[in-house]
Amino acid sequence: MPQLLILLLQIPIQNLAQIPIKYSPLPMRVVLLKKWAFKAGIGTSLPKGDFVMPFTAGVSAERRLSKHFSLEAGLQYNRLDGDHTIHTLAVPVKLNAILASNSRVDFYATLGGAAEKCISGARDNGFEAEPVQLSVAAGLGVRYKLNDRIALFAEPTVSHHFDTDSQTKTLRTERPTNLNLLCGVRMTY
Repeated sequence: MPQLLILLLQIPIQNLAQIPIKYSPLPMRVVLLKKWAFKAGIGTSLPKGDFVMPFTAGVSAERRLSKHFSLEAGLQYNRLDGDHTIHTLAVPVKLNAILASNSRVDFYATLGGAAEKCISGARDNGFEAEPVQLSVAAGLGVRYKLNDRIALFAEPTVSHHFDTDSQTKTLRTERPTNLNLLCGVRMTY
């Protein structure tokens, strides 16, 4: 076993994933888990009545915690049409859990929440005019790997936005629980 450790220390790190381990009853390969991923996506929610579909665009960083779990945080821009159009920034935080995986496709569950603040479009157009809105979300995701670094993803989720004392009517005040879809690109490092 010490010879294997010395051998592994002499090999460049990018070649480690290709080394078969000979000190095992089963043929195995050294698997290096990539620790970080960066995601960019766009999405929307289902419309209701006079409210058109909101638009969401976001970026996030994901840190792998173990083989099955990762923690994700980011920044999202939202455009919500209602009485008038408002623009918000949200900070979502999610825990992702891999449910099934193969060399090309990952299926995962996601659970998290967000804090969202109106940045433009409030009645008096002031930053203080609209309160911070909190939400929780849960859903499933699918990731199709184009190669070992780049994947396409789709995350259908159900979110619930908690009531605030906002006077502005939007899709989230009229229907707090919504079905959402976020799609985009994920880059792993």
